Amino acid sequence: VLFKAKSFSDLLDRLNMVEEIASSDKRRLQELSEAADDVEAAQAELETEIAFWRWTQYEFAAQWNCILLLKGHETVITDGSTCYVNPTGNPGMATAGSGDVLSGMMGGLLGQNIKDAAMASVFLHGMAGDIAAETKGQYGLIAGDIVESIPEAIMNILEEKNGLQDL
Repeated sequence: VLFKAKSFSDLLDRLNMVEEIASSDKRRLQELSEAADDVEAAQAELETEIAFWRWTQYEFAAQWNCILLLKGHETVITDGSTCYVNPTGNPGMATAGSGDVLSGMMGGLLGQNIKDAAMASVFLHGMAGDIAAETKGQYGLIAGDIVESIPEAIMNILEEKNGLQDL
């Protein structure tokens, strides 16, 4: 089942887990925000918050026996036992419709029974975004630019795979 949520919090809301997790999460996040009284403390807070949300994502996937994707500047995918951090993509992809493009790509790969469809679609999506940014720039990048770059991203991967097989 492909489930799209607006945010990680939205996903938790939809599955009625907010009450269990939210009370301790809010206290922890409040404590972290109070500690941010200088730049060094703010950096430590951010790193702790990222680690906390990755741990929460990991635990959620394990409890619900699912693959969970947390889209962001470093998209993280986990099944509760392993974790993948995507190396492709760029800030220009933070645009309306980009997540819809990713959902469509993932649905297409799932429909073709592609092994590791979540990782493959996230990697391809990011690569398509990188290709689009090379030609159009990151500023003003729109979801359609990502869509237009998908075929080139697929060809790049196939060419690399074929090149590795020739060695």
